[in-house]
Amino acid sequence: MYKVILLYLALWGVSVAAQSQNASSMLIMMPDDLIPQLTVNNRKDMIDFAKLDRQDNVRNRFGGNSRITSLSDNFLEVSLSEQSIMQLKILPYKDTIIIGIINTVAAPAYDSRINFYTTNWEDMELSSIWNVPDIDDFAYTEQRKSKNYKEAISLLDTWLMKFSFEKDRNEIVAEHSIKDYLPEEILSQIKPYLSDTPVRYKWTGKKFKKTEQ
Repeated sequence: MYKVILLYLALWGVSVAAQSQNASSMLIMMPDDLIPQLTVNNRKDMIDFAKLDRQDNVRNRFGGNSRITSLSDNFLEVSLSEQSIMQLKILPYKDTIIIGIINTVAAPAYDSRINFYTTNWEDMELSSIWNVPDIDDFAYTEQRKSKNYKEAISLLDTWLMKFSFEKDRNEIVAEHSIKDYLPEEILSQIKPYLSDTPVRYKWTGKKFKKTEQ
């Protein structure tokens, strides 16, 4: 009987720990410097609205409107303002979890930044988790070594991308944003060499690996 009670308590402890590490709890515990727009009370109110399937906004610290647009146990998306979005994704990692954060602004071209953190919100080395794609990842294979391709991409002085976590899968989707910020005379020279197909990366349990197109 004593052993049964110990086993029950151990399983209950695991269950409580798992529940305390969902997307909602991580948003509440997120350090203020990572999400300065929202107070802890803002975050709690947004979570309550999202769980009730309400579309209510909260008034953030900067006087704008914010709300959660998507929520599950291991994923959430927050509209921080009309121009900015944050996604949070919980990923299994060895015998624990890590938290991925994507911040995206649209002004008007999409520009994303991604970081990964431990449950103590220690910043992890990005290269150990994901190799950020570059322009070659979007180029048609047969073009990558051609002189014309190299001359075309030399016209780029800025390379912007949009990153997104999949809500229901442990994957990252990367898309380039060149059509939203390049002038037409430059875009017309680069576009023939680049695919508009998003590049996808699948979580292996240790890092994100590019999938075959």
